[in-house]
This record gives sequence, structure tokens and C-alpha cells, in this order.
Amino acid sequence: MRTILIGCDDQYYQKWGITLIRSLKHFVPWINIHCHIVNPTTYTPMDSVTYSMEQGNASTGYLQAVRFLKATDYCGDNLMVIDADTICTRSFTEQEFDNICEGISVLRHPKAPRWLCGLIASDNVDFWNTYASCLETDTWVIGRDQDVLNADMTRHYTFKDCGPTWMKIGKPGNAIFQTLKGTQKQDPKYLKFYDNIKEELSH
Repeated sequence: MRTILIGCDDQYYQKWGITLIRSLKHFVPWINIHCHIVNPTTYTPMDSVTYSMEQGNASTGYLQAVRFLKATDYCGDNLMVIDADTICTRSFTEQEFDNICEGISVLRHPKAPRWLCGLIASDNVDFWNTYASCLETDTWVIGRDQDVLNADMTRHYTFKDCGPTWMKIGKPGNAIFQTLKGTQKQDPKYLKFYDNIKEELSH
């Protein structure tokens, strides 16, 4: 099975996750979509999407990492885990998805020598299980998902750069996914392209 997984709380799901799911269903209707929601209260379920839920830790550090804990349920799939504040901008094929999931493909920071959790795709069951195990902690500090990825995981696994074809940060270019970081989520310069696609999807 080919699966894209996101995880967030219900407020983030309503604000960003729904748009991402709509864009995926529009451009890649064949993909399996799973959404894990932490502390759901009122959320809008969408057709042909599977959901899981939990009540518990609402800290930012945990919410950043929870999708990678949930990824172990999809070991055996060709699995891509992406940020909820992302939008799909164009279609891709089953073969392209299989190719990006072969081995371990990770988003690389465009200006710094480090890996980012915005997109991780892999068919490696051991990787997903080890990442989840290394993430577990009693102190969910902000950025733990990034720290574990760049420290523990790079010592044991070799990553491939997913490249700008798959994801661009802020500026969309011709990437399959555009993701927004930090203040970009409030900056009209970056939101313009995101909002244009969001508007197109609503028609």
C-alpha cells in the first residue's frame, strides 16, 4: 500500500490538515491518506481518509513527533510522513512515489547541512521502528524530532535528499509539495501561492 501520514492536534488539522488532504485527493486520488489527531474535540472528517486519535500530551514537542510514533502502524507500506502545514501542488505517479520511498528519503535544509522532518519517505521497516523508539521520552522538548533525526538516526542509516522536486520551503517553484515554516504562515508573500491553490481546490 502507498500511504501518506500526517499527525497534529485538532486545531492544526482544521487550519492546515484539511487543505493538505483536499489537495492530495485532488492531485493523487489513488494515495492512501491517514491522519492521527491528538486531543480531538470538534474536527471535520473527510471521505476516504482513515483516522486515529488519542487523548494526552499536548506539548509542542510531542505534537511535532507524534506522526513518527504513529508511522510504526504502517510499516510494510511505502510510507511518506509530511507536515500538516503542507500543500500538494501537482500530481505524481505511483512509480514516482515508490521511487522516493525506496530506501530513506528526507528533506534537506536548503541553506544548512541538516535534515528536516518536513518530509520523510521510506519502505524501511527497521528505520521507522528505530526512529519511533529513539523519539520516546518523558521530556518532549521542541525540536526533538529534528534532533533525533540528525543525531541518532544518521549514525545508523544513510539518507537520500528528496530534492526540490518533491518539496520546497516557502517558495513553491515547481515542487510537488510546498510547506510553510514559522513566520511564513503569516507572511502574504509566502501565503499567496498556498492560498491560490486552496482557492482552486474549493471550486
